[in-house]
Amino acid sequence: MANTQFHEAYFNRLKQTIDSLDRDAIGNAIDVIRDGWKNGQQFIAFGNGGSGLAALHYVHDWNKGITDATGIPFRGRTLNDNIGLVTAFGNDVSYDDIFSEQLKSAMHPGDVIMGISGSGNSENVLRAIRYANDHGGITIGLSGYPGGQLETIAQHNVCTNIHDMQISEDLQMVFGHLVMRELCENLEFRS
Repeated sequence: MANTQFHEAYFNRLKQTIDSLDRDAIGNAIDVIRDGWKNGQQFIAFGNGGSGLAALHYVHDWNKGITDATGIPFRGRTLNDNIGLVTAFGNDVSYDDIFSEQLKSAMHPGDVIMGISGSGNSENVLRAIRYANDHGGITIGLSGYPGGQLETIAQHNVCTNIHDMQISEDLQMVFGHLVMRELCENLEFRS
């Protein structure tokens, strides 16, 4: 039998977290992604576990959905999906460098680089954001909990600010869908 009290408590925590989100920070991050897209820059996302899967979902939705809806290519990629590179850098350098090492050949100045970390403290995400900051990337941190170190080093931040990984990951997906809808539906620059 379903535990409706548990379900209701979860939905209430989710609603309270949505209500507490910084709308200006979300709008700013979407503007950064939109500006990069308009300027033909690459979007590169990465994270561990569920955050890595969110990065993959973003790139899937945005590359196909935004490009199909607008006719303007969205140039997204992740650093999670090439298991050969991930394991090679993990083995030959360190797991802490699996993303920063890939950025050395993938990133160009002006690219939008998004690190996703539920805790905001994943060392491999932090190292990649630092690398991007030092080499002309425009960085966005997407984190949960109180933001961790990611919130202090990324140039732009969206933080769910809840000590609950599942709700943080729920809202990672909401953010990705919000970006897609906004870029598909607000085409003031469309030629």
